[in-house]
Amino acid sequence: ISSEEELDDKEKVVLDAIKNGAKTLNQVMKITGLPKATAYRKIKSLIRKGLVKIEIEDKKRILKVKEEGKKEN
Repeated sequence: ISSEEELDDKEKVVLDAIKNGAKTLNQVMKITGLPKATAYRKIKSLIRKGLVKIEIEDKKRILKVKEEGKKEN
């Protein structure tokens, strides 16, 4: 999947939060107002769909939006 059109409303909200600087599950929850379990499921779904990735920075897991057209190793 490369199209954001196939996302549900909550996935779109979570993706927008990450695009706007949310880097952790707690930040996504704060910005979106979603419960922890829902936010977690939507992040996992976005990762499976190839729109979000997790990177490790300073031993912390950081959420990032994958750049379109860029190959990930």
